[in-house]
Amino acid sequence: VGAQTSVVKMLPVDSRFSWETYDEDLSSLDESSRITAVGLLEHLNVTRDTSDYLWYITSVDISSSESFIRGGHKPSINVQSAGHAVHVFVNGQFSGSAFGTRKQRSCTFSGPVNLH
Repeated sequence: VGAQTSVVKMLPVDSRFSWETYDEDLSSLDESSRITAVGLLEHLNVTRDTSDYLWYITSVDISSSESFIRGGHKPSINVQSAGHAVHVFVNGQFSGSAFGTRKQRSCTFSGPVNLH
């Protein structure tokens, strides 16, 4: 799982409003800015409301003898989020997103992943 920088251009529908975008410099995310914990941490308690999101990063060791690797089948990942959105990256590759609604904020992403 890894971080990725992207640029989004948003155009206002109404000329009374304007949008601003910026590129995030991920090189500032050195070891001193990382928190290691067992399990997920609550967003606002970690960021103190200074950021709209968190990156959750984990590693899983997979043996080359696993049946799904030998059989050529991709395993699936299931990410349940109590937040408004989740974006899933596996081995630096975007796997997909899921979004909540105004009525149901939580969301779940399920899909195949390419593990190596």
